[in-house]
Amino acid sequence: MKKNELTTANSLQTGDRFYFQADKNKVVWEMVDHEKKTTNFQTYTKWCMPASISDGRGSETFKAAYVKPLRKETKVVYLRSKEVTI
Repeated sequence: MKKNELTTANSLQTGDRFYFQADKNKVVWEMVDHEKKTTNFQTYTKWCMPASISDGRGSETFKAAYVKPLRKETKVVYLRSKEVTI
């Protein structure tokens, strides 16, 4: 994917950074691995957390408090991947 490309949360992989299309402050989020959660309405398979929390120091239990589920159809703007591609 290219930087600043409009896409959906379903096409993102773990480590990708993005912001929500409707976010006027453009807060950067990062996709993370988390266990699947099933509710009465939907099954969540995509999870994210603020990039500032992901990059900061702190225990894994502290960071787990900031994990947020995403719907697959959520429109996001892709920024970059954590993996370096040459």
